[in-house]
Amino acid sequence: MFGLHSTIWLAAGTVVFAVMELNYAAAGALGEVLSARLAAAVLRLTAAVFADATVTLFSGAKTTPEARELMLALLRWTAPFFLFDAWQIVFVYALRGLRRTVLPMVLSTTCYWAVGLDGGIALAESMGLGASGIWVGFCSGLTCAAGLLGIMAIRTTG
Repeated sequence: MFGLHSTIWLAAGTVVFAVMELNYAAAGALGEVLSARLAAAVLRLTAAVFADATVTLFSGAKTTPEARELMLALLRWTAPFFLFDAWQIVFVYALRGLRRTVLPMVLSTTCYWAVGLDGGIALAESMGLGASGIWVGFCSGLTCAAGLLGIMAIRTTG
């Protein structure tokens, strides 16, 4: 999707996805609620406060200033949503432990595709937000998934 618009969008998306994968791996590896929240807070803080260093770590030396600025903007905007990413991981694991797997999969898929991807495309194209619109959509889909999975986990245990 990003590559269809420009190589700069593709580069910025690749960098932010790499940081998000790191967030996912850290939260998943730690596995417990407090540890996942701590990992998300540390990575969110690192990505937000040390955005320049994070972009430098995940991008090449030949990165253009325009691409670097887009990477920084997307990373700073996306960093707060790492918390929602950690929460949705916690809720997925909790629901898996409660033997609730089908509905969480359907909810997550719907949030990612309908809210995240479709919303991101609408914001990028219709609202003219470009790459930022795609990320607003992705983050909205992630937040939607975390919220619905949280409600489901609370209702299942309550």
